[in-house]
Amino acid sequence: MGNFSLLSACTHRQIPVTAHPQPDKAVLNDVGKSWYAARFSLNWEKGQEPNWYLGTLLAGEVISPLLEQYTQQLICWRVHRRAVHDQTGHVFSFIFYSSKASAVSIYQQLQSNQLLKFPNNYLW
Repeated sequence: MGNFSLLSACTHRQIPVTAHPQPDKAVLNDVGKSWYAARFSLNWEKGQEPNWYLGTLLAGEVISPLLEQYTQQLICWRVHRRAVHDQTGHVFSFIFYSSKASAVSIYQQLQSNQLLKFPNNYLW
């Protein structure tokens, strides 16, 4: 991370605001495509802080290779993490917009991922 300095003077500097690029609505309304999610319930010991690094591990070792492989098939994607003391608990989610065929293939790859099959898995 770089250094950040804030200087104050009599002048006013305006910071340019750039719009976040949005996918074409026609692409999002493509017939045969839908939103899908792969959710990972992560172990969270009572009285402890959530293990946020597990989301980073999943993103780098599980999701990143999928993004490389399915770059043409995934129109939009995002990851989400949450930790709330409720029935859902600590969850890392990979949410993506694609065809059903691509989603099925992605789910199959997730099920065969060696990290997720690790004995006595510390993730969940």
